[in-house]
Amino acid sequence: MSVRLPVRRLSWVLLLLGLLSACATRPQLVAPELEAAGIRLQSIGLLQQQFLLTLRVYNPNTVPLPIEGIKYQVELGGRQMADGETAVAFSIPAHESREFDLRLRTDLLSGWRDLQAWLSGSSEDLEYKLSGTVDVDIPFVRPFHFSQAGSIPLRLQP
Repeated sequence: MSVRLPVRRLSWVLLLLGLLSACATRPQLVAPELEAAGIRLQSIGLLQQQFLLTLRVYNPNTVPLPIEGIKYQVELGGRQMADGETAVAFSIPAHESREFDLRLRTDLLSGWRDLQAWLSGSSEDLEYKLSGTVDVDIPFVRPFHFSQAGSIPLRLQP
């Protein structure tokens, strides 16, 4: 019985060392970079406007990044415009980027003044702010937080 106890402890110690070495050899991941690549006014209806916001996600890591989803909040012109989550998982190869579109809707009454200013050309660029989290499909990796602000030109879609 005294022989079994040290063998059991030794196997636990070896298992723990194996797990620690696996964690040490795993590359350190850096948060992906998100930015607004463009925004287009798609439609102006009687009660709402619809925009298409193109987001670019860049993977600065040396390994592919399997993204489960992106939870986001979008401000345009200083106003909260949308929040949500991407519905489709995708992967971004190392040192590459992917673009995807988000549909944003605003109602006529709350966005009318801003829309008039944007359409009249009084502002060359539209200020935006993106924030949220990126969930990755890698065990023991927490979601990455992001917050990015800037300006992009508003284009009318034909």
